[in-house]
Amino acid sequence: MSIQIATAILVIATLYAIYCRRRNLYTPILMLSAITILLIEALASIVFSKSLWIDYGYLNILFTGLRISVLNGVFNKVMVLNLSIVLLSVVIYSIKYIEYLRTGIDERHYWIYLCTLSLALVYVVIVSNLILFIAFLDIVIVFTALLISIDTHNYRARIATRLYVSISMLASALILLGFLIVCIDYGVIDLCFIEKPIIDPLPEILVTIGFIAKAGLFPFHLWIPRVHSEAPTPVSALASGYLVNIGLYGILLFHITLFSINPAVFYILLVSSTSSMLYASLAALAQRDLKKFIAYTTIAHNGYTVFCIALSMHMLLEPSIGYSVMASILVLSTVMYMLNHSLAKVSLFNIAGLITLAIGTRDIDKMGGLRKFTKPLYFLAILSTIALIGLPPSLGYIAKSLIHSSILKTSLSFLADLSLATLVSFLTATYMVKLLYRVFILETEYIRLHPIVERQDVLTNKHLLLGSITPLTASISLALYSSILVNMLNSILHTVDIQVIKAGELLWTTPLLAIIKPNIPFIQLSLYEEIFIVTLSLTIVPLVTLSSLWLWHYLEYIGHIIYNKINKIVYEKHLLERIYVVKEQVLHYIECFEENYGLPIAVSIVVLLLVILLIMFL
Repeated sequence: MSIQIATAILVIATLYAIYCRRRNLYTPILMLSAITILLIEALASIVFSKSLWIDYGYLNILFTGLRISVLNGVFNKVMVLNLSIVLLSVVIYSIKYIEYLRTGIDERHYWIYLCTLSLALVYVVIVSNLILFIAFLDIVIVFTALLISIDTHNYRARIATRLYVSISMLASALILLGFLIVCIDYGVIDLCFIEKPIIDPLPEILVTIGFIAKAGLFPFHLWIPRVHSEAPTPVSALASGYLVNIGLYGILLFHITLFSINPAVFYILLVSSTSSMLYASLAALAQRDLKKFIAYTTIAHNGYTVFCIALSMHMLLEPSIGYSVMASILVLSTVMYMLNHSLAKVSLFNIAGLITLAIGTRDIDKMGGLRKFTKPLYFLAILSTIALIGLPPSLGYIAKSLIHSSILKTSLSFLADLSLATLVSFLTATYMVKLLYRVFILETEYIRLHPIVERQDVLTNKHLLLGSITPLTASISLALYSSILVNMLNSILHTVDIQVIKAGELLWTTPLLAIIKPNIPFIQLSLYEEIFIVTLSLTIVPLVTLSSLWLWHYLEYIGHIIYNKINKIVYEKHLLERIYVVKEQVLHYIECFEENYGLPIAVSIVVLLLVILLIMFL
């Protein structure tokens, strides 16, 4: 019922924004009320209900008499919870951000687009019908593009919008093609009617590549740094905090419900995620644009998330209950990591927007010493860094501890897994140390040239600060409430047909959730090996964080070299130039076709006759 109420409120908010010609005061209030209803319902469902990880139900559309099948399992409630917190922050932040920005943004259009996009995002993560899923996915593309290019004074935003639409539509086309193969060959149009997973690798590969592009992973990552850097800050926060999560959601959902695990898909995910982690982490160190810097960190974190998803698939291929349990824990920890990254990244983008408003530049090298003027922002940036690195008391600490423990307990190559975990944490700590040092700590000559003292009201505005601190507060609160994790684990064990064990028999208190009792068939490990694995998983992140303080300068130099070689030579010089040449040739042919009036008429008549013949004989 809460979904219907929230839907009705968002529709009313959209209609009010359409017909309101003056300053819009009630649309944000209506949006906040709808978001609060979704947030409370999602949180209550996770804490109190005993639903499966993937569950099915029906939703009645108000005043229409129509009923659609929906997904109402714990996984979907977590996605709605994630969306609710992100939207809560974005709406609160947007109320004053548009007023302070004073550019070509039409406030009325902004709220219309944001309301419609919010409604589409809710239904993308709850519908189980494949056609409706694609429909809402395309609605998301349209209104996201409108929000990215809403500033009429920003020409580069329109260029970024075209790139985003091109890649997103290509991704949607691949996903749709995969779904059509499933619908035609297997007669499946709704996830709730699937009796057994589909083994055919072709639609699985198409859908996987489509969602990889939606998540912005390498080599489809080009749209993320351009869109995130040119869009208005609340839109960048929404895109980085939740929009890319739709790609991760699709990979997880359809490999749990629709497809069987295919080795080819496992390797596609492995290569794309590893490339994204390494390249984006080093590319982030080479950035001077603050928002583009944060955008590359999003690519790196999404790569790490997909890497964990690929490992969980690999574990499920093993015919062992122990491996299935650990794969379930890994899926749970991956979703927790995705949630933690989403919340921390929204806060980080909001902080970047505040800094840009205050000093009028996004150039990191022209910042420095901002902690003297912006102590609240400095504190929030430290909390965001802690969450992204995976240090306590954030949700990222628990998620990374679970990930490292589950990987180490199910692999024969302890050294390889330990090296990977160390490298990922080290790269994350390195670029976040650069952010804190260059923006807030290092004293530069540029700070005297910025009008930061004149814009002090921006740095202390309650709406902007509240929008920045809300996601971090949610991340810490979820980490401290451990019963949510137990309920989520029990639901996912149900999904993989494993008998749910009482929390006291299976789990210790967080973050030692990966200690499996010997009564479950599993790899035989001695007490010393157990202590060694858990100790490593809990101490590795703090240790590599300390080491990054001394080595980030050297990695930044390497990052400049790799970024210049790959991005500027491979992508900009060869790929983008060829795309522009092809585009110019196509436009030339279209113009020639339109100028010759006889040819279009002849082609139209021939096509019309063919259609008539097909109708007559078919």
